Amino acid sequence: MIPVILFPIFKKYNEILALGAVVFRGILETVTYIGIAISWLLLLSLSQEYVTVGVAEGANLESMGALLVNLGNWFGRITPIVFSIGALMIYSLFYLSKLIPKWLSIWGLIGAMLYLANPILYMFSFDVGILFIPLALQEMFMAIWLIVKGFNPSVLSSYSNSV
Repeated sequence: MIPVILFPIFKKYNEILALGAVVFRGILETVTYIGIAISWLLLLSLSQEYVTVGVAEGANLESMGALLVNLGNWFGRITPIVFSIGALMIYSLFYLSKLIPKWLSIWGLIGAMLYLANPILYMFSFDVGILFIPLALQEMFMAIWLIVKGFNPSVLSSYSNSV
């Protein structure tokens, strides 16, 4: 929801990036999560059908189950790519707007690049899950920062004066 809520402020700095952040972090990421949930729910329904028809007649259902598992896995591989592209847009906007300290925005940009590298490396059989850690830590730290310090008040006041 951050890109949606901050869109009026972000669009002052770069409207295309602001809209991209809403699309990637708001819409596309939600679609991938819904896709994963639907594949799991269909798998549950399929397993109930498998119990009803029995093992002897369930060979086709096993194939369909394998396809649903693979569908969920593919959605799971796409989600980090969509998430990290959205994160790159958001942290670029944070950097441009100065709503949070620049060092925190740069940490987010570096973390998002590493986060994006992991699913790409995974396509080439390299599983480097540790690359998710910098962005995960940054997002937790940023949440604490925003709770304790909030956004840069001078940026917010300049926005409210221009509206």
